[in-house]
Amino acid sequence: MAGGDVAKADREALTAWLLADPRHAEAYANVEQLWDAAGDIPELKERGETAARRLTRRDLGKGAGAALVAFAGWRYLETHPFADLRTAKGARRTKRLADGSTLELSAGTSLSIAFGGAERAVELHDGEAFFTVAPDPARPFVVRAGASEIRALGAAFDVRIDGGEGRVAVTEHAVALRMGAARIEIEAGEQGLFGAGGLGPVGPAETAQLSWREGRLTFARAPLGTVVAEVNRWREGRLVVLDGALAARPVTLIVDLARLETVLPRLAEVLPVRFVSVTPWLTFILASG
Repeated sequence: MAGGDVAKADREALTAWLLADPRHAEAYANVEQLWDAAGDIPELKERGETAARRLTRRDLGKGAGAALVAFAGWRYLETHPFADLRTAKGARRTKRLADGSTLELSAGTSLSIAFGGAERAVELHDGEAFFTVAPDPARPFVVRAGASEIRALGAAFDVRIDGGEGRVAVTEHAVALRMGAARIEIEAGEQGLFGAGGLGPVGPAETAQLSWREGRLTFARAPLGTVVAEVNRWREGRLVVLDGALAARPVTLIVDLARLETVLPRLAEVLPVRFVSVTPWLTFILASG
């Protein structure tokens, strides 16, 4: 529904959320204008500026202008504009490299390639990519993601990084995952985690996490917040779960990436939720009843 049609209870819920944390108001004021370069659309830019002015008077104070500029710059740099390969929201891309290796990029992914005489290096800046590596004993294939390094001679594996936290899942052969002096081996059928706390334990790979390669997203008792975060990488606009307890509710769901318009109706079938569309680009998810 349009912003003017939002019911009183929904407006109150939105107001409570905005006042709960100054960052919420900032995000609301800028989400239309800045999310995925949407601010380049004149109509959207005008609405975003209007929202920013309104929130400046009520909530944000004199620092809002500086925050807006800083947020815009941060969003631009976060997208890694100088990456060699990149995908937009909802897009996938396959690239065959000169050595015969193949890269499959998931949505919202950026990476750079630097092949040299000693190694075949790829830097994954953000997002997720599946690597099918051609064997070359003289030049190992190295993927750098944040502070981690994944090294393979010939293997098939997936690497994902988001905000410094990442996962490596191996489907063929093995790789070595390193962070500083720490090193673990990950065999086919296993996955390893890395992040600010160092290397995590090696465990069984969750093959459902790679279903994006087949055109779908698969969730088995995943928290709603996790489901929404993943769907947001593929769907235009932004979904936001307002309630922490609701975000923790488990969801079992298969999403067809070719029919993303069915996501909200499917969520309403498996959970007691309702949706409030503040704009065509921003929808809140609330508990029903």
